[in-house]
Amino acid sequence: MNACDLRHCIVGGPVRAVMLAALLLASHPCLGAATATDKKLICYGWGVPDTAALRRDIRDMEQYPFDGLGFRIKGRYADGETPIAYYAFRPDRIESAWLEADRENLRQVKFDRFTDNFLVINAAPGTVDWFDDEHWRTAMHNVSVQLEAALIVNVKGILFDPEIYSLRGSMAPLWRPKPLAEDPALFARYARAARQRGRQFTETIGRKLPDAVVLCLIQASYAVTKSGALDAADAMAALAKTNYALLPAFLDGMLDGIPPGMRIVDGNEAAYKYATAEQYDAARRLMKEQSLAVMAPENHGKYRKHVEAGQALYMDLVFAGRAPLPVEARHFEDRVYHAMRTADTYVWCYGESWLWWPPSKRRLPAGAIEAVLNARDRLAGADAAARRDLSRAVSPTDITLPKAVVPRVDANSAPPVIDGDLSDAAWRAALRIGPLMGRQQIKARAPTHVMVSYDDEHLYVAFDCREPHLGEIRIAGERRDGKIHDGDAVDLFVAPGPQPLPFFHFAVNPANTQWDALSNVDWRLLARDVANFDATWRSAVRKDDTGWTVEIAVAWQDMGVTAPEPDRTLRANVGRKRRARGWELQSWAPQMRGSGFDYGVEYHRFGTWSFGTAP
Repeated sequence: MNACDLRHCIVGGPVRAVMLAALLLASHPCLGAATATDKKLICYGWGVPDTAALRRDIRDMEQYPFDGLGFRIKGRYADGETPIAYYAFRPDRIESAWLEADRENLRQVKFDRFTDNFLVINAAPGTVDWFDDEHWRTAMHNVSVQLEAALIVNVKGILFDPEIYSLRGSMAPLWRPKPLAEDPALFARYARAARQRGRQFTETIGRKLPDAVVLCLIQASYAVTKSGALDAADAMAALAKTNYALLPAFLDGMLDGIPPGMRIVDGNEAAYKYATAEQYDAARRLMKEQSLAVMAPENHGKYRKHVEAGQALYMDLVFAGRAPLPVEARHFEDRVYHAMRTADTYVWCYGESWLWWPPSKRRLPAGAIEAVLNARDRLAGADAAARRDLSRAVSPTDITLPKAVVPRVDANSAPPVIDGDLSDAAWRAALRIGPLMGRQQIKARAPTHVMVSYDDEHLYVAFDCREPHLGEIRIAGERRDGKIHDGDAVDLFVAPGPQPLPFFHFAVNPANTQWDALSNVDWRLLARDVANFDATWRSAVRKDDTGWTVEIAVAWQDMGVTAPEPDRTLRANVGRKRRARGWELQSWAPQMRGSGFDYGVEYHRFGTWSFGTAP
């Protein structure tokens, strides 16, 4: 198989993925040696390597079309447990001795093609007190000791993630502490403290790496946008009401202490949702000029000199199953191109369901590698005729979407009684589906079988959900249309025609709490879609020693249609979300991303039900 043949294969496994990436990179004029531009694409997301993974997999990683990556130093106690050193903003000290295994791993790492690699430092857990000098001396020690280790591999700088991912347990709302949230009049006092700590941050980095690049995933522009500060009569008062209230003051402090050669990149996480060239252009203006509205006037010169515009890419929002893969691949190419066009230097690529590494867990949509290379070619002014053909970026799951025949309830049988008991005679001749598969069509950890039938009045669906960890079932959402998808649930999707949009979405949790929506799959309008649709469908749940069962009856008239005539087709899917031992998404028609059934539904991959008598 030659490179041209490989370009159109789905990236379906580690070996094929590496072959494809290596062949494409070897033939690419802008990668593998000197690049045609000074723009850099950095990989950071779920699957971010620690030093052991970096040592093990760096040769594999460098086969992919990036200029560098973010990596973590975890540390290790004597008993083998990890202190999670990259969670640096905390008052407990990371000891240098805990990082010896990381240092040894890094001594064995030699970057070949990746030139811009970053040590990941998280502001989490955020449990430092802005007014406690000892807390911040410890936090800055935690940064320093990790950066010193990372210099073994000549890192470009620090990838700083300000986000506090969870407020549960030991984490704290660093950028808008509780006293400030309760009394915005405290903003000036807190901002002075945040500015002092920002200065400590860049001074700490500068002592080890004075020409560092500090790639901040979220920076002042994010706080400006969220607060509406540009349109507010009092920008600071508006800022005080947002969750990132103190981030601009922290940046002011970073500029106060910045060495002459250091650069700060506003990574613009808000770009996750961008789809047009105009959005990227507007964001550049926001970062380069408009964000000065929340910066100290004395730092405007430093801001213009040291702060760069960056951009972000979120693969999961592009490769979401909402369009054929070739279309999604072209959309991704456009986003990569416009992100790199409008960034001063750095663009970072993030994914959760789609993983570039580790190799054992790699999941990439077909066309992703080619899309990145095409975007880089466009940026370099390459001939359009030489770009890779994304129209052939297909996967087997898009070619062979499932089909099934739904039998009518036998005329001599009563319809099923909706009581959660699946022993009714009406189910004996029903369509049987299952076991459902996990995302990426892997085998599910707990079996789920589904039965489907219909009559002139209703569509009937039954779920048999086995659960090996009954005590860990999670029930969320206390009322109808609540957040039931935060826990265990089953889902039915029905589009009342041959096209998958719009579709009706019905869900039930183990407490028989219902959720429904008429959806056009704009996640921004999900709350509206849920609120505007309330059908009178019926459901019932039963639990036993090994699982739980659900029966659903949805009236055809509630979906605005009559009972299907024989051979009529509808687009449909059924699924289950499990939360025991983590979480698991199961479905009949493939869900490749697996982000959830409450949003991110991959309607383009719905299967087809025809109606009549099964052969």
